[in-house]
Amino acid sequence: MYRVLSLLALFTSTIAAAIPSAYLQVDQVNGTKVVDPYGQQIILRGTNLGGWLVFEDWMCGITDTTNNNDREPQVTLESRFGLIDTKALIDTWQNNWITSADFDMMQSLGFNLVRLPFSYRNFKWSNGSYIMDLNGNVDFSRLDWAVAQAKSRGIYVILDFHVWEGQVGQGSSNYSIISEPGSAGDEQRQEAADLWSKIAAHFVNESAIAAFDVMNEPTGSPGDILQIAMYNAIRSQDRNRILIMESVSADPSSHIPPWTQVMYSFHEYNMENGNAFIKNQKTYQAEVQGFINQGISFNIPSYVGEFMTYGQTLSWMLAQMNSANIWWSGWTYTTVAQGTWGLFNYGTSMHVDVSRDSYATIMSKWSNMGPKTQQGIASLYQSALGGIIEQVEQVEIDAFPTAFVTEWEAVSIRVTRLVVETDVYLTGSYPTTKLLKFDLDALCINVLLNGLPDRFGSFVDSIWTAEKNPSIEDIKISILRVNAGPSLSLHSTTSLSAFSAGLKKFGKKPSKAHPCARCGSPTHWVVDCTKPTDANENSNNNKKKKGKGEQSNESAAPAQAIKMTESSETAAFVSDMVSSFDSNSIEHLFLTSDYSHLSTFLRTPNGIIVSEMSAKMSELLSLLDSSHFFC
Repeated sequence: MYRVLSLLALFTSTIAAAIPSAYLQVDQVNGTKVVDPYGQQIILRGTNLGGWLVFEDWMCGITDTTNNNDREPQVTLESRFGLIDTKALIDTWQNNWITSADFDMMQSLGFNLVRLPFSYRNFKWSNGSYIMDLNGNVDFSRLDWAVAQAKSRGIYVILDFHVWEGQVGQGSSNYSIISEPGSAGDEQRQEAADLWSKIAAHFVNESAIAAFDVMNEPTGSPGDILQIAMYNAIRSQDRNRILIMESVSADPSSHIPPWTQVMYSFHEYNMENGNAFIKNQKTYQAEVQGFINQGISFNIPSYVGEFMTYGQTLSWMLAQMNSANIWWSGWTYTTVAQGTWGLFNYGTSMHVDVSRDSYATIMSKWSNMGPKTQQGIASLYQSALGGIIEQVEQVEIDAFPTAFVTEWEAVSIRVTRLVVETDVYLTGSYPTTKLLKFDLDALCINVLLNGLPDRFGSFVDSIWTAEKNPSIEDIKISILRVNAGPSLSLHSTTSLSAFSAGLKKFGKKPSKAHPCARCGSPTHWVVDCTKPTDANENSNNNKKKKGKGEQSNESAAPAQAIKMTESSETAAFVSDMVSSFDSNSIEHLFLTSDYSHLSTFLRTPNGIIVSEMSAKMSELLSLLDSSHFFC
């Protein structure tokens, strides 16, 4: 749990595995990239929540022998059971098709994006009037719930207008009316624009929404009259939201006025099954890569919002899209007995016939959907995303003690704690435009202090209230002395010399020459020692002689009075290394006591990562892309 401290005594904390609103921030289009307020590229990859708010009979286990739209079984239900009972059935479906456990699963698979299709019927009665909440506002509670679930797990949301009023059915003559000139098209566009303006106003300050997908798979619209109408409606309420356009082939700058904050989307469903890998590669190059190339020519980002394939083709396609640094979301997360169309499948026991089954039968099956079976393609997605992200926490630091500020100008520092399997990483990022206005030592100190567990509270308080600005070396040594015992020292030389000195002095594994500092065993490090802590251990630490090159520890005395209360506590709350660069390119390095898992040395343009997880962290830079220093 983080503690964010400043001259103003600002305290902020987060719940484990929960992400405060500062983590997900409104992004900006910058050429072919989407960047956060710190200028770092944001790449989103995930899945669709098809079937939750938008029924599709074929994938939802629904049979309807009437001629009603495949996406509107509620029309049949309303004709049989009336509005109120039908709403009870729909609510039951939506309460069970997707639950909070599904968002946990999306996070564990490594997704940082979920595309959420919705229908106008989620917010309107059959007579066209809006469904209102108890406060007299349009009831967006389903969207609110999904956004909150995603946000708490560090997952962005794209809201996708999937079914509009008058659509009736894709392939019918009515499907294209909304895209066409004329009074009928004008009326449908006005209804859709009115709903979008209400959604945009409702979510205007919601940073977890990455973008609005303004209309799903519309037919081509002469002069882009459909897209222009939706663009204008949303912009009347939200000037900054990224808008995703489909079925558009014109350069966004050609519109008057030019579109801003837009990206184009494409759906790929032409991959063949079986042994068609070579043919599928050609299809990708012609269609998906062709779409990406168009985005490059328009200087806008690209997003593959829907696609379905499996096996070798899926792995290859995901790798290609990852290499292109584009956004993508596969179709879909859940289906009913549709194999690789879903990452997870419900069984056939929940099949219903909405035109014949009784109310009680439908209610019973939708109340008890049964277990979901994970499909093999889920592991392919997980592999493409670099593994399981167990926990991400971020906080934002808005102020510093006076001693750390070289100019009186506010700056916001984003600190992240990322847990990947058993490894812990701290990162800090800040606006590059403010880079020279702060002492980079101070930034690294902020990251260190905000990564400490609660038992360091009094030590952190002493740092922030001290009249004298302690050096970063003093703080690092103090932290190490509390956690690692008297055998640990720090050579405050720079960069690789410190790394080499540390490895030479302590070795990569415990040994007779480098035993546990607490019990003397050569089989483990002190952080893993099960022997009860000696009450005098910390005071003995104070008598330790300084190693060669070690800095004075006098200014960090408060830390020496803190006793370790748990024998298994570890110094891993700050990961294996802290690295930052000052204006003279001097690198500040921090190593913990256990070097057994430090093996590779990976440099990035703005930081350094050291551990066996380097390759995986490199893949995860789509989440924490090129942060300015890693801890």
